[in-house]
Formats: sequence, structure tokens, C-alpha cells
Amino acid sequence: MKKLILFLVVVLLSAFNISAQNSEVTDIKVDMKPVQGDDVFTIVENMPEFPGGIEGMMKYFRENIKYPAEAKETGVSGKVFINFIVDTAGNITNAKVIRGVNEPINAEALRVVNAMPAWKPGTQKGKAVKVSYNIPINFTLDTTKMDSEKLEKE
Repeated sequence: MKKLILFLVVVLLSAFNISAQNSEVTDIKVDMKPVQGDDVFTIVENMPEFPGGIEGMMKYFRENIKYPAEAKETGVSGKVFINFIVDTAGNITNAKVIRGVNEPINAEALRVVNAMPAWKPGTQKGKAVKVSYNIPINFTLDTTKMDSEKLEKE
């Protein structure tokens, strides 16, 4: 008799657990609205990509960033965080500094980002969409090079 009662308790608990699992699955809501042309996404199925990928972007920054003379003279360095939108054609729009170092360095970071070539646009549900993107740009001084330049001037 004890075995029968134990068996019934296990069956009832299993049935309750299964019904609880089923109710959780039915509570999931899926956003089925179509992608609108003006929507700006932060995460999409296929994120935008710089020509040549991350390596291509790093090469672009190395070749195009001009360290501001004022910042170089005062020894200012740091990381600038830039936010921008990659539009449906892959163009960079609405670039802005979200965390900066100082005005000359921030301006140089914005200049270089705004001058970037067109990216491969991001896509959502098979359609090109606008995607908000954040990147850090690190400005560091080569102090050994600076020391040798100072010695040459003396």
C-alpha cells in the first residue's frame, strides 16, 4: 500500500511539473512587428562590419589618427569612447563622444570616425537596418620617442 501511495505521489508531482513547464513556455511573447525604417538597433542578427573586420579598423586608426600637438606637448593620453550609427547604406552618422579625454583628443577621435569608409550594414530579419555602435579609441604616447625628440631639440 505504501508503494502505491508513493507511486501516486510521484506521478502527481511529475504531472504537476510537466504542466508547470508547459505554462512557462506559453508565457513567452515574440515580437513579430516588422522592422521599421527609422528604428535604431543596438543588437541585430548580423552586426555591421568595418571593411577588413577588426584588423582593418585597427589599421585604419593607426594610419589616420594624428595625435593632437597640444595633447602631445602636455603628455595627455587616454581612451575616448565614441557612439555612432551605421545606417542602412553603411555610412557613419550621428557620431558623438560618450566619454572623452580632452577637447583636442575628443575632436581627433570624432574626425577619424566621421571619415571612416562605409561599413557593411547590419541586418535584421534579412533587411539592412540602422545600428548604434560604440568603439573605444586609445590615445597613447610613446614616451621613449618623446624623450629622444626632446634630446634632439636641446
